[in-house]
Amino acid sequence: MKRNIFSFINRLFAEFSGWFLLAIMILLILDFTSRAIIHPLQGVSELAVFVLVASVYFGIPHCEETKTHVKVELFTSILPVKLRKIVNVFTYLIAVVTSGIVTYTILMNMLKAYHTREAVAGTVPLQTYPVKVIMFLGFLFYFIQLAINLLKEVKSK
Repeated sequence: MKRNIFSFINRLFAEFSGWFLLAIMILLILDFTSRAIIHPLQGVSELAVFVLVASVYFGIPHCEETKTHVKVELFTSILPVKLRKIVNVFTYLIAVVTSGIVTYTILMNMLKAYHTREAVAGTVPLQTYPVKVIMFLGFLFYFIQLAINLLKEVKSK
């Protein structure tokens, strides 16, 4: 059941990621046309960058779940099956530890941004904590998916 919940959330995040790309296109078209016709809308370019970050971080967990990310198999493909499994487990272990540290760091940075009201400087100051919440959620589910994949790799024969 837990796997179904995580799989559902990963798919949902991936859907949002796609919709965020559409939002980026609309924001940039709005920015370009407003500059040409009337006057530039303040903060639209910065908002598009925030949406881009959200799109990337929400897409990562689903890519890990479906294993559709870039993976270099030049060396592992020539290894014997047992050694390849050991290398995969070791790689997942390093990835889980590293992503756990990064997830914790993003959480701390998100909380600091919220408490200090951190904002991007400009004519329209945009607070950074909403995008950092999305970064944290995306990386948290990436961490969980890596842990699930590690357990699968350990259990596989």
